[in-house]
Amino acid sequence: MIIKVKVRDAVINISCGNGRQTFRWLGSVIQSRIKQYGLLKNRFEDENYIVTEIRNRDNQLLNPADLLVEHAEGSNLEVIAIVASSFPVDEWEIPEMGDWLKGAHIKSKIGSQWMSEIEAWRDSLKTMKDATNRGEGHESSVLLHRAQPQTSNFIQIGFDFTESDIDSAFDLDWSVMKWDWLHPSELLKNQLGDVLKQNYASVCNLFAHYCGVGQVGQRYGLTMQEFGHFLHYLKVCNFKTSEDIVEDIFFKTGNVSGSAAGPATTSSKFNSSGRWPLMTRAHLAQAVICAALLEKEENATDAEALRSFFAHKIAAFWEKMTDKYLFYSSTDPVVKKSTFEYYPLLKQVFLSHAATDSKYGPRLTVSAFLRLLEEASLAEPEQETIVVGCFLIDAQLRPAPAWELEHLVFTEFMEALARVATKTIENHKEVQFTDAKRIRMAFNFVSELNDEGNRAHK
Repeated sequence: MIIKVKVRDAVINISCGNGRQTFRWLGSVIQSRIKQYGLLKNRFEDENYIVTEIRNRDNQLLNPADLLVEHAEGSNLEVIAIVASSFPVDEWEIPEMGDWLKGAHIKSKIGSQWMSEIEAWRDSLKTMKDATNRGEGHESSVLLHRAQPQTSNFIQIGFDFTESDIDSAFDLDWSVMKWDWLHPSELLKNQLGDVLKQNYASVCNLFAHYCGVGQVGQRYGLTMQEFGHFLHYLKVCNFKTSEDIVEDIFFKTGNVSGSAAGPATTSSKFNSSGRWPLMTRAHLAQAVICAALLEKEENATDAEALRSFFAHKIAAFWEKMTDKYLFYSSTDPVVKKSTFEYYPLLKQVFLSHAATDSKYGPRLTVSAFLRLLEEASLAEPEQETIVVGCFLIDAQLRPAPAWELEHLVFTEFMEALARVATKTIENHKEVQFTDAKRIRMAFNFVSELNDEGNRAHK
């Protein structure tokens, strides 16, 4: 099925297979296509747009939960997408959404959770707001200012995929996969595809775990450093001593035809313009297959090896992550909300302090992490033993000494930073901080290093 989408005075043709996706999914694809092809850059000042409504040819508002095929005429469908480069925010800097956006997100499972998190965060500020209103000093005002949400127009990636999202993601990614690295028979390809589809939620979540939140139009995907850490945690290889295995899998499986923008992700074309190559979600899926075949036991089929890899290696990885990482294990919704809100700002700080490699991408050394903490007034030099011996190793899931890595990738950096916050930020007078508040404050302190860096270069 082909969807003809009119966006202002431009037209985008989008292929959607059998049309079993929703209009909510279509909105995310439209946003990606606008940026990918620069359709509006010669007509309007802004290049990043948010789809706020989708209407049919009769200008009737379409339900974002409806399936595309339900409104199609044969194998074709024409719609109108209403876009905006920004929209108003309320006094909490939370976006004010129109009816279509509310229907697409607020009334969904993800949206309901999002709204409950917002309410929880508002409640968590009450103590500090009351202290300020009672005039209990300048310090309370400063803390309150630091704790205010710092929102931006970012895409929230992953972690709450619906079954429809996963099916759409698999169909899109499967359509761009190339198999030159394996040369499977059609039967084997279909067998691997069946196993992969059954476990594609894991692929989507792995991609989201390492790539997190992406801004519209940015290069987006796993670096080779991040992929190496992933294989390291799975014990496929020791990244410290077997970088050649990581490189072989990364480059061998990277022959993906174009980029697939899934319902909750934005993928960058492999080895596209930029400082280092990135791994798309489709590329990651094939790399997982390749890694599974390296682990294949004697007499096992390739499909059985892949099924076992998901059931044991990747399942064990997620069990550790959900148990150990604060983002997953914390019951306070403020932790997840803070992570999403501060992600782009913290990524900028990470990149400005990290060592970069044209092949592996950015990686943060222990000394750079300690220097960053000192700049943000979150740790003193004499705390180095505590930081290295506890927080950094915790972010690596406490491996055996021979498996301790000397660098942090971004998701590990955020986890280590959150753990530092829970131990180094003390209560202020009568204000008792929860761990979630400490994490949010630390994210804010570190984010402010962006402003200091900009001032230093003026």
